[in-house]
Amino acid sequence: AAAGVRTVAVVADVMPELFPQWFDPGARAKFLGWLDAHLRHSAHFACISACTERDLLAHAARVGAAVEGRTSLLQLGADFAGSVGSRGSVESAGSAGSREPGGWRDLLVVSTIEPRKHQDLAIDVYDRLRDSHPDLRLRLVGKEGWLVDDLVTRITGHRDAGTRVLWEQDLDDAALAARYDAAFLSLVPSRYEGYGAPVVESLARGLPAVVSTGGALPEAASGVAQLVDPDDVDGWVEAVARHLDDPAHHEAAQARAAKWTPPRWADT
Repeated sequence: AAAGVRTVAVVADVMPELFPQWFDPGARAKFLGWLDAHLRHSAHFACISACTERDLLAHAARVGAAVEGRTSLLQLGADFAGSVGSRGSVESAGSAGSREPGGWRDLLVVSTIEPRKHQDLAIDVYDRLRDSHPDLRLRLVGKEGWLVDDLVTRITGHRDAGTRVLWEQDLDDAALAARYDAAFLSLVPSRYEGYGAPVVESLARGLPAVVSTGGALPEAASGVAQLVDPDDVDGWVEAVARHLDDPAHHEAAQARAAKWTPPRWADT
């Protein structure tokens, strides 16, 4: 800034400031230092959702930084692995959980294992439905994050770990695309998000989703995915059970996703 360079900061979220209990104190301190420096010196702020833009403006007002008129929305793309909107065949999906007669119906959760992602809720839903739906599996895709020792123990020590409760880390784009294509239903139970990429990626590949109302997730749902409060366990169980038990309901959700036009990185 002293040399006359003008910068634009891309802001994904300000959650370390809003929800310190979900973050490592050291990481939060670094984030707040970064944010403070940009609030003082950056010319413009590109926010990845309207929710993040509101959160940034509110934080700036609290700390006395004037950024009104210097923000804009930056729509992220959803295409990866060379394709969007194509439900792959069960053969191409390999071990992802094929949906042939007698096969598995996978509930897919894509996110880092961390407190605000709320994978506990997905496990609760699975536990409530496993006995009545013997073809049901829960597939968690994401690396281990922070402050999650108890959750990791719950996942790895689950009675169905490795058989009907699966946890995969470090998948490349092609493998992740296969998981989306072979899944029965996407679950996004996060307590708060600055955007919600797994929602957009699911819908982009024609996969119905049940999504939390936290943060920017209703924006990502685009009126296509079903929204349920992250604290309403009964509501989540009911929503998932209806997809499992009512083929017409599930097919209608698939049709809505198939008609939705996803954002592309070229447009970004």
